[in-house]
Amino acid sequence: MNRSLVISLVTVSAAVAAAGATAARQASSAKPVLLTTKGAIESVAMDGGRIAYDVEARGAGCNTVHVLDTRTKQDTVVSGAGTCVADSTSTGTGVRELAVAGRRISWITNIGGNTESNDTLYTVIAGVTKEKQLATARRTGDIDGQLNGSWLGNLAGDGVLTAVNRWTTAGGSIVSATVRRVGSGLTAVHAGPDSLRVVSVDSGRFAVLDAQGTVTVYGAAGTKLSSFTPTGTPREVAMRKDFVVVLTPGALEIHGTLNGMLIDTVPVSPGAHDLDVHANIAVYAAGKSIRAIRLSTKKEIVVATTPRQPAALTLDDAGLVYAYNPVTGVLGVGKLTFLPLSLLQAQLT
Repeated sequence: MNRSLVISLVTVSAAVAAAGATAARQASSAKPVLLTTKGAIESVAMDGGRIAYDVEARGAGCNTVHVLDTRTKQDTVVSGAGTCVADSTSTGTGVRELAVAGRRISWITNIGGNTESNDTLYTVIAGVTKEKQLATARRTGDIDGQLNGSWLGNLAGDGVLTAVNRWTTAGGSIVSATVRRVGSGLTAVHAGPDSLRVVSVDSGRFAVLDAQGTVTVYGAAGTKLSSFTPTGTPREVAMRKDFVVVLTPGALEIHGTLNGMLIDTVPVSPGAHDLDVHANIAVYAAGKSIRAIRLSTKKEIVVATTPRQPAALTLDDAGLVYAYNPVTGVLGVGKLTFLPLSLLQAQLT
């Protein structure tokens, strides 16, 4: 094992005791935030204390993207007319993806019929700009069979970087693929078959999981930093500074960000999904439970059990957010919970 990585893990472990006392003090004053939405929650993202979440159109109403500031508790609708109609088509998936990077909120809507499907990428700067359409993609054919044309997807963000994939299919095969950086427009930073799919963004880097199961980490400008193939079949990937955590069947594999070396393996419950990581904590969903693991000690807890399977969850320096939809359909209702990080840390000490 690389000595620097061993030192890093030891340092994290040594910090746990000190962090526990601090977390206990902070937890005494921290309180969860609970929201009930009129409409099911389709997607959730968070960065820097801002939670973005999408609420499905209820009846003849609008689909809306909201931003909740965890410090002020202010909830603001940031989407506009384009997003309003995201749930209006027969085969579309609405606001399929959300990403937050600082004050930039970005999302992809999908609308379609039996013979076509259309993606639209929108972005706003919270408190500064209104909904702006950055890119569109359209493919045609048979929605239940083969669609050929352009696609947008795999949106991820953190800090100052938001990344997204753009690719084209013809004859059922991918003929071109790129990673684009989201700003006032889209800037290509990497191209080729190994561009698909962006799975995580953190600390000015993005990680890609390709069709062969290889994870590659790039800098914001597309410079390759490391590449590795997990020992187990990779299902999801979450990157946080020094570590890349890969969800495989039954376990989390922890790899070094800059060299790809396998550092440790942590068992998880069967059916784990929706992995996210911050600092020394990993969270995921399994069945109707939300679970958290302290990676250095491998202590795992059940944070919450929901009446229905969670619709989304995410973890960042502010805390943990998870959502579920107890009622769906025309009169759908969503439930969103924000748990401050100090409360989560206190449970893991």
